[in-house]
Amino acid sequence: MTGASSRAARPEDLTARSRIRDAAVHRFAVDGFAGASLRAIAEDAGISPALVIHHFGSKEGLRAACDEHLLASLAATKHDAIDQRMTAAGLLGLLEGSGDLVGYLGRGLTDGSGHAAALFDSMVELSTTLLDRAVGTGMVRPTVDARARAAVLTTWQMGLLALSEHLSRALGEPVTSPRGLLRIERAALEVYTHGLFTDDRFVDLVDEAAEQLRDRSPTPGPAPTASATADGPSTGGEA
Repeated sequence: MTGASSRAARPEDLTARSRIRDAAVHRFAVDGFAGASLRAIAEDAGISPALVIHHFGSKEGLRAACDEHLLASLAATKHDAIDQRMTAAGLLGLLEGSGDLVGYLGRGLTDGSGHAAALFDSMVELSTTLLDRAVGTGMVRPTVDARARAAVLTTWQMGLLALSEHLSRALGEPVTSPRGLLRIERAALEVYTHGLFTDDRFVDLVDEAAEQLRDRSPTPGPAPTASATADGPSTGGEA
């Protein structure tokens, strides 16, 4: 295919857009953002480089579309789980088709650019929203610090992908394979569902340390007056 002259959304263009996006997810996962060329992505998608520019404007625009697709896919999967619409067959099918997205996410978090920070922040926001919803349904326990919990869980999950090479070596199989992903999910869900420690002794220890830290913090004094702010601290008299 060559670049279309019209920007109207035609069915074949919409199909091409999806093919380009999926090819980009694969290329970015394998070669990294810097190493993946638009020409290679176009060849994988079976279209011309001009059509990539037509649909996405630039390589950055293409990556933004890949991020949007990733987050939407994750959100849909988690909502299905919260609403108990997920079946074992559906989960297996999902994992069998998610290798590129998993690889893309792992690459995106370690590319050393501002994109990694933006992607992580988006993941924390998504996690916060999903956990709040799960708490509302009674599926997840409430917490004293919802933001911290969402950020920590996101870091744990994303850290597994960022260290995928080492994790794959430890497991003896690729973490992007369906079997590898199922092993990771099983281990994580066991901890999330049943916990690791048998009592609250370490929770109580941390809470006590946090209370001592609060007691140690100085009590804020009165706000400075306008004259003190402008002329320096008041000494109660004239020099």
